[in-house]
Amino acid sequence: MTARIRPLRRGDLDRVAALEPELFGPDDWPRSVYVSELTAPARRYYAAVDGTDRLIGWAGIVDADEAQVMTIGVDPAHRRQGIATALMAVLIDGAREAGANSVLLEVRADDPGALALYEGIGFHRIGLRRRYYQRSGADALVLRLDLRTDVDATDDRPGSR
Repeated sequence: MTARIRPLRRGDLDRVAALEPELFGPDDWPRSVYVSELTAPARRYYAAVDGTDRLIGWAGIVDADEAQVMTIGVDPAHRRQGIATALMAVLIDGAREAGANSVLLEVRADDPGALALYEGIGFHRIGLRRRYYQRSGADALVLRLDLRTDVDATDDRPGSR
């Protein structure tokens, strides 16, 4: 199945709220968080939809020098079809266009599927946050993707122009 990516809309939030507990268990976000996120500055949220415009995945990011992936979810019935990869590509491309030097995210340490996805894209582990997910008590791995090219990276050296 090919998904189409478009901006996440307030009308999508009932479907997001229905999938959140299934995907994230006790660490799910309530609908109210998404309502706030959709209007907050420097945030971009996207929906992956099927041919009938039914939401099958979503993702969001905060743009900054170090962009921060806030969330990504895919309907379990549509996993392993490249939807999460497509959503991540949109987030990363947008972060690059917005001038970010890197992208950060946290992933549950006990989620090997998500970890494989992110590492396959090029993220690498930079830290561990113990009991990061407060309601479940699960640890999070902190991952980073460097968006600078080798030439850009050398521009950060003292004295370089």
